[in-house]
This record gives sequence, structure tokens and C-alpha cells, in this order.
Amino acid sequence: MDVPTIPKDAEKGDNELSSKNENLAELQSIQETPSFSDRVARLSISKDSEMNKKIISELKHSNRFEDQCIDSPSGSTAIVEKRRRRRSSAQSSCGPDKEMRDLNSSNHLNTLLQSPQEGQQIIKSSQDESASCGPEVPVSLKKRRKKEALKPISLEKLPGKPATLKDLRDSTLACFGDDSFCFPVLKFTNLRSIKKVVVLFTPGLQAQDFGITNGSKFNENDHFDASKSKLFERLNPRLKIEIFPVTAPGSKNSLYPAYNHFLNKLLSKRDRKIRKEELSHKKITINDLLMSLDDMIEKNFPIHPRTLNATEALLEPLNEGQNAYLDTKKFDHDGSHIFALDCEMCLSAHGHVLTRVSMVDFDMNVIYDELVKPEAPITDYLTRYSGITEEKLSNVTKTFEEAQRDILNLVSEDDILIGHSFENDLNALKIRHPNIVDTSVIYEHKAGPPFRPALRNLTSTYLNYNIQTGEKVGHDSVEDAKACMDLVKLKIVNGLTFGISLSTENICERLSSLGARSLRLNENACRNQISNPNSMEASIRCVTDKEVLDGIVNHISEYDFFIGRLKGPALARGYVYGSSMRHVASPLEIPSASDALDTLALGMEEIYSASSDGTMIVLMSGNGDTREYSQLMADLDALDRETKTKVRQEKAHELEAAINKARDGVAAVFFKQNLPPE
Repeated sequence: MDVPTIPKDAEKGDNELSSKNENLAELQSIQETPSFSDRVARLSISKDSEMNKKIISELKHSNRFEDQCIDSPSGSTAIVEKRRRRRSSAQSSCGPDKEMRDLNSSNHLNTLLQSPQEGQQIIKSSQDESASCGPEVPVSLKKRRKKEALKPISLEKLPGKPATLKDLRDSTLACFGDDSFCFPVLKFTNLRSIKKVVVLFTPGLQAQDFGITNGSKFNENDHFDASKSKLFERLNPRLKIEIFPVTAPGSKNSLYPAYNHFLNKLLSKRDRKIRKEELSHKKITINDLLMSLDDMIEKNFPIHPRTLNATEALLEPLNEGQNAYLDTKKFDHDGSHIFALDCEMCLSAHGHVLTRVSMVDFDMNVIYDELVKPEAPITDYLTRYSGITEEKLSNVTKTFEEAQRDILNLVSEDDILIGHSFENDLNALKIRHPNIVDTSVIYEHKAGPPFRPALRNLTSTYLNYNIQTGEKVGHDSVEDAKACMDLVKLKIVNGLTFGISLSTENICERLSSLGARSLRLNENACRNQISNPNSMEASIRCVTDKEVLDGIVNHISEYDFFIGRLKGPALARGYVYGSSMRHVASPLEIPSASDALDTLALGMEEIYSASSDGTMIVLMSGNGDTREYSQLMADLDALDRETKTKVRQEKAHELEAAINKARDGVAAVFFKQNLPPE
């Protein structure tokens, strides 16, 4: 009888089906067999000696890896084999094989037979030893965190490259639950137990303040001994203080503002896209472009009383030295209520003095354009910038007071004034006004904040025409005022996202979204008291370092994140510290270096004492020694554009060395927690 031929495809299908059935049977058998951990668990609770013998016998003949590689039901032998290979490849001398060898040894087995309690302890110690050896023993994230929470909080600076301000900022965010960061050079233990972060931003710190040789670089030192530093002598000597070098932001050709860099983090592409979509759908008016009070104070604008809606006592420290300033008053008038204004200044022995004022209305009509007789003899007409010459001012009779009064008669308190880097114009006019639109704020520099774009770059980029092109004839204040008005109109038409990259987010805003309350303390804050105790973000205006440190102590229980900007060491050592130095009226107000450091040391002790367990305190310099860099930049800024470019190229190596020195910063980190017994 002929045997029917079975097609190869059908034969192949039957073989595959048979193989699958065998695999399923094998898998079911594996799943029904008690796993290694199941047997150990049964052994740990069993008091029956016969049962214990049986379990140990099973343990001796079991293959732990085959038992444990099945985490969930699967119908594929390939998956089973893949998991077995993956588990087997992870084996090490301190992994599960070691545990199995220990359990198979006669000593361990005899102990298990003789005393179940001792046997349970041996199994537990074997499991703990295996778990500590590496990733081959799976432990849930929840269990790891629970185990880590029992350890003290600590920080170790890993060897290699220096830390950056970004590392410190990202670790701060991670303390409050932001898991989107990794720290390649900082190793935290029990980071989740940190509940508060206090940052003391203190430029002017030097090598000798940290117990190393005066004049040496921070990034050339691998070890810092806190016991040799007077900064920490008031703290508990058992306290572990981690001190390490920190590279300030910048490049080999430039130095970036460290404080702003720490406070502003780059947004991810996804976050930028979301934020841009949110803003792009909003129709705006010119009122949406008005400067905030914080921005006005940060950029050294004179503050109008209505802006603060506060008493003269509150205004006095903000407007210190502005006795000759006048405030715009409310009155009714016809015509435009939006004006663009620009001033030209020349240099006198007493600083910059007003020499021309120009103003246009919303329809680009020139409503005011006057040359002004300078209040003091001119030492430099700055013609390449101002367009003013000695000849132009020779027959001018309009006084400063007259020009100031003219503007006050044209502009009501309710009107809107537009300008570019407008604080310079208002300070030259000595006028305070509440409603300001600044084109250097509503349009971003390509490098992002805190840099501010030049007006000529904005007009060429967005308006397709050029201004300030005549090096010899200088700027034209009417032309500049019209450019500002054009830029504002263009912004209103295109929306809030036009002209900005939305590349950064303030760290306090980010912390607010994470449920953490933040408090900033510096002399550029908008108030010297907290106006809304329930606010997630608050600020206190502090002129002295002691006010900053006392402010942290007084509010330590109310907020989660504190950043105080101190200036004593920088003032004492002659560091240039930007606009934050502007309130220092005389050398009598500049502290000695020892007094500044004593104030800092005492403040850290008081903050530490007032803090609750789980507080991280960070002292950072931000920058290194900026004195050489600041002097070089001041010399370059005094030159005209062509000469400046040539001299900068000649001094390229000198400038690069000064920048390297200015970027060599330092940080010290310690924690308030229950110290382990001695």
C-alpha cells in the first residue's frame, strides 16, 4: 500500500506545533515547580525538622537560574532561553552562584538541620551579601530607596573634571523630585531625604579661605581640608564638608554671569515646543509687553511710586541717591498715549550727561527733539555713539531742567514709554515712570538671557533696515526712537513668541511646579518684605550680607529653597560685581575681607542651627577671580569699534588667561542631619 506523501510545509508545521507544545509543557513544569526563593521562604518559617530536610534536599538539587528566570507567563521557548542567557551572563563571583555554593556547603546545611533559627540567619545574611554585590539580583526601586533612606545623606565629588553650576542646579532640582537629570561628577547618597536647600552665592571667595595656598587654583587641588578654613570653624567639627572646584559658565573668549546661569536652566525641546504653542495662540496688546517690577529693579530702572504702590519708606532704599529725580504725573491730554523716547549722552568729569532728547508718538510723528546744554563741562563727546559735537552744542540754550519739565508735560503717568536699554535714558533724564516697554527685553539676544541684543541688530534682523551705520556721525536719537516703535508694533502683530527662543526656565518656576516654595534674597529683589506669605515664589530685598543671612534664618521653616546673593567678600577684594554694587556710595561702606568672612561664617552657623534635619547648605563662589578680566574688558570698552577689534586680537592670549582665572570657582556642601555616634 502506498504511503501518502506529506508535504514538507505541513511536516514543518506539525514539527513546529509539536515543538511549541513541548515548550509550553516545559514552561508549565518550570512555573509549577517551587522557585529557589519560594523554598528559602518556606524554610525560614518551617519548624518541622522533616520538612526542613526535604526543602534543603530540594535546594541542593535545584538550578536557581532556571527557577528564577521566569518572571511572567510566556509561550515562547526563545524568550525563556533569552532570559536564561541574560541572567547567566550577569553571573559573578559575588552573585547568586556564590549564594548557591554557600547553601550547598556541608557546614551551612548541617547548621540548617541542627537549628532552624540559625539557619534562617545564615540564609538572610547570604541574601543580603548577594544583593549588595551588584545588579544581578533584581531589587525594586521602592525597596532600594527605602534601604538608602536609612543611610546618612552625603555627597562625594568624583575624580576627573570639575563640577559646573549646572551640576549644582540640577542636583537641587533632583532633591525636590525632578528625575530628569544625572550627575556625572557628583555622587549623592540618600538624595531623597533632602527636604530643604540653602544656596549662598558668594563671589570673591579665594584659595586661602578654604585652607589652600593663596594664589593657587581651585581646579588644581584634589583635596580640601575644611578644618583649615576659618569659614567653617563655627560648625560642628564632626560635620563632613565636601569642598570641590566648580567651573563657572563661559568659553575661552567670554565669561557668562554665574548667578543668572544658576537660576536659569535650559528647557528641553519638548518643553520649548509646549510653551511656544501655549503662547502662540494668545492675542496680545501692548500691555502684555510692559516690564515687570522685578525686571525693572534687576536692570536698575528708577522706580516710580505707583509701580510699587507703596510708601516712601519702602521706596527710599530702591531709589537711593535719586533726590533730583522727578515722577511723571497723571493728567488728561489729547493725541497719542504711547511714545518712544531716546536720549544721547556725552561724558563729563561727573559721568554721562544728557545732550539730546527725542520722542515720537505711535504714528511716528516727531513730537519732541531738542539738544540740551550739558550740566558739566564735556570731557568726551562720544561722537561715534552720540552724534554730538562741540559745534552742535555751542549755541544751545535749553537747560537740563527745561528739557526734563518738557517731557513731564508731554507724558502722563498713565501713558506708555518705549525705549531700548531704557534705564540709561530715564536715568539720564532723571525721570521715573511706571509703564515701560523695553525692546532689549521683549526681544532676546541669540545667546539668551541675561544678554541683551543691540538695537541695530534687531532692526537688521526683524525690520530689514539698518541704523547707526555712520561711525563718524554717530547715532540719531530720532531714528533710534522710531526703530523702537517699529519693533513694538511688529511684536504685537506676531505675538509673544516672536523674537524670543523660549530656551530657558527660571529654577524657582520649575521648583514651584514641583510643589516647592522658594525665596530669593538680594538687593535686586522687588521688596524688603514678603507681600504674600502663601506665594510659591517670594523675594526679600537685602542690601547687606547680614540682612541676607538673617532673612534666611527668619524664614527657614516657611520655604523649601533659598538663594541668597552675598557681596561682602567681592567688595572687600575689589571684584567687579555688576549693577549689584551700585548702592555702595563710599569706601566707608566697603567691609574688610576679615569682617566679610566673619559675617559669612556666623551666618552659616546660624542657618545650620535653625535648619531642620534634611537641609542641604551650599556655599558657592560662582566665578573665580574676575579682577584681571574686568580690567581688560574696561580697557577694551573705552576704545572705538575698529581699535577695539584690533587690540582684542593682540591681547587674545592675555584675555584667555584672565577668563580661565575668572572661571575657576569653588563650592562647599554640607548637610543638617543627625550625626552618627562617635
